[in-house]
Amino acid sequence: MRGSFNLALLKNYFDLWRKIYLSIPVRNFPACLCPMSKEILFAPNLSALSSVRHAFFTRGWGNGGFSGQGALGELAVVRAGMEEYLRVEPRHLLCCEQIHSNEVVTVSEIWRGQNAPRADAMVTNKTGIALGILTADCAPILLADSEAGVIGAAHAGWRGAVGGVIENTIAAMEKLGARRGDIRAALGPCIGRDSYEVGGEFLAAFLAEGEGNGRFFRDSCCSSFFDTESGGSSPSPPALTGGEGGDRNSPKSKTWNGVRWGGENANDPPNPPHPFRSTSQVPRSVPPLSPREGRAERGCRRRLPINHYHFDLSGYIVEKLRGLGIGSVESSPADTCAEPERFFSHRYSTLRGEKREGNLVSTILLTAQ
Repeated sequence: MRGSFNLALLKNYFDLWRKIYLSIPVRNFPACLCPMSKEILFAPNLSALSSVRHAFFTRGWGNGGFSGQGALGELAVVRAGMEEYLRVEPRHLLCCEQIHSNEVVTVSEIWRGQNAPRADAMVTNKTGIALGILTADCAPILLADSEAGVIGAAHAGWRGAVGGVIENTIAAMEKLGARRGDIRAALGPCIGRDSYEVGGEFLAAFLAEGEGNGRFFRDSCCSSFFDTESGGSSPSPPALTGGEGGDRNSPKSKTWNGVRWGGENANDPPNPPHPFRSTSQVPRSVPPLSPREGRAERGCRRRLPINHYHFDLSGYIVEKLRGLGIGSVESSPADTCAEPERFFSHRYSTLRGEKREGNLVSTILLTAQ
């Protein structure tokens, strides 16, 4: 009886705080509770699908993963707020125990947090189940074939990206009836090229997959790309910026292929008809990194140490998706490490000697038509 009483009391306590949390308008949150805007990013190609709902939640929504300082109760409140926004049933936002692998899970039913499978991607053809990906510099990839009624979500760090998590996710979607040419893929905020300094052994792993991957590396903070033929530098980097007005490696850019990647506030409805208006102004409450702390300032001529390069993770993933025959590919221009006031970043925290604070949540679900 005593155990049952305590469990009921805990449930009532959680329900009370959940109602309080969700009832407070964003603008009225105290600074200690919500120092940043509860901004959400949307991809143009996925927003056009009436049977699909998606969201790239930013830092203002709180820590969506188990890492960092957040307790289990705090995590439950954060995810409950996301579920409320997505209009899904409680505990229908699912996340795997991510292990930087190429493992993919086909979701057919809801699981509890302690029973989450060890994998880095999920696919489903069930409505009302939100597939969630946790990131703090790695790339979240959301995929959908609305004609077949199949969606997917993948966590692609460099290990998973080069190890086959993208290929395996697409193959799993095809088993459920999806067709590559009908799949739309959106790459969410991840660490940008100018913030992603890597060593020579890192480059070697990608060249082992294909020498053409050398074009995603450059050997100084603002000049040339690595040339695989000469083993040195090429004065003309490849055209990887994606079209007019869109440089995905610029933290100030909000466009991609000439279309605005927009944000909205939490009080707006999910996937509005035209979500790509100007993003909300977020307070610059976190100081940027200096060059000595690891961030390459734009316009400098500082040379990296020998056998050190900058890697374009988003460019690599976008080209891989296109090479696999995906019908539509979009990529966010945001750099998680360069904009710590908007995003959680493992590298930013590490370079500043801070404990890792949390994870962003990116999610996609099928809705009943």
